[in-house]
Amino acid sequence: MADADEHGPFDAGHVTLAWSHDESGGEFELEESIDGGPYARRYVGPDRGAFLSGNPDGRVRYRVRWRASDDRPWSTWSTVREVTFAHHSLDFALALFGLGGVVFTLTAAFVIARSRGDR
Repeated sequence: MADADEHGPFDAGHVTLAWSHDESGGEFELEESIDGGPYARRYVGPDRGAFLSGNPDGRVRYRVRWRASDDRPWSTWSTVREVTFAHHSLDFALALFGLGGVVFTLTAAFVIARSRGDR
């Protein structure tokens, strides 16, 4: 398995993972482990990648395996990939929100002033 960028931290809470197998068809099973906890199934199906979002801050490990069909056994697990998520701080988000409010207010004031001047 390979992800789009194996380095982190990822500050948006999402990551795109991709994997492959020599044979066509079949299905894949993707599992994740959050901060060293037990692995839990995140995806089963034919897709060779996934966009995963909503991840909390911390280290998340992913592994994937493949099988040819429902009646065949699963392959061994892939090499584990670890991703570190570290979201932007609340202070930073609020500062950006405030800046957006200032820009909106100044733009609205400019538009209103110009529209009154044209009359």
